[in-house]
Amino acid sequence: MLYKSFVKPTSRNDCLTKALFCLCAVCNEHSPRLHVCMFCVFFGCYDTGHIQDHAKNERHLLALDVNHGRLFCFECNDYVYWYSTMQAIEPLNQAWRNNLKMNHLLTPWAPEQSDMEVFSSCVKKLKYEASSWIGLRGLYNLGNTCFMNCIIQTLMHTPLLRNYFFSDPHECYIGDNCLVCEISELFKKFFCGEKTPINLCKILHIIWNQARHLAG
Repeated sequence: MLYKSFVKPTSRNDCLTKALFCLCAVCNEHSPRLHVCMFCVFFGCYDTGHIQDHAKNERHLLALDVNHGRLFCFECNDYVYWYSTMQAIEPLNQAWRNNLKMNHLLTPWAPEQSDMEVFSSCVKKLKYEASSWIGLRGLYNLGNTCFMNCIIQTLMHTPLLRNYFFSDPHECYIGDNCLVCEISELFKKFFCGEKTPINLCKILHIIWNQARHLAG
């Protein structure tokens, strides 16, 4: 009920309910990280600690992020992902997508029969093993860009992002300075099977063009 009403509303009345009642019970604000208690439907801000104070005082240890539908456990002090929960809310997600006419759904890439035939005929096949180095590539440090290299390495090894870019759902409307296109190319370079370090000159140039306060 909480997920349907406050995370993925599928009707006009549900949308109005979310707009009117998704307010922090303490500061009465529309917080960007608003959570709702799973026990007593108490709304509280996460950034200001209002939902944390409620969980501590009432011992209500589960809360739902109303923006993304993630479940937070205050005992673990982290977001938790239960397979049974994800299965239960999938029909609600599907109804929400249908309501918004979102026909395209990202699914992890899986090889078809024609792909398997190409893979089997390739002499130099890439193989994932316990000691595999595929996807492990260094990055040149272009001056004071070590912070960017750390972020890029983290993005490259995030399974959800990897599946997204390998499924090719991105449609570019910008052109040469598209940061998402460059990230997509970077994923291909990381998992192409080569070991040599990667130069991030282009992505750095795009970032500087789009955020000039970072240029230097």
